[in-house]
Amino acid sequence: MRNTSDHVVDLYGYELAIRGSTYAFGPGSALAPGQSLQVDMRDWGFDGPVLRDGGGSISLTTFDQITLACDAWGSGSC
Repeated sequence: MRNTSDHVVDLYGYELAIRGSTYAFGPGSALAPGQSLQVDMRDWGFDGPVLRDGGGSISLTTFDQITLACDAWGSGSC
């Protein structure tokens, strides 16, 4: 994830969702303008690859499950 805006973005209240699992951003999670964030997906409990080459999708949602952004590849869809 990259903050492409000209202001700090607070990520608390948002989560990444992939294949039925989520990664919630906690209090104090923020990105400065131009800053990037890399999430280590090894701790999500998946057996095998998470981002499969054949297709899938990942979404940024609110804690209320409102989708703000989604990216899909291969046979995946949003």
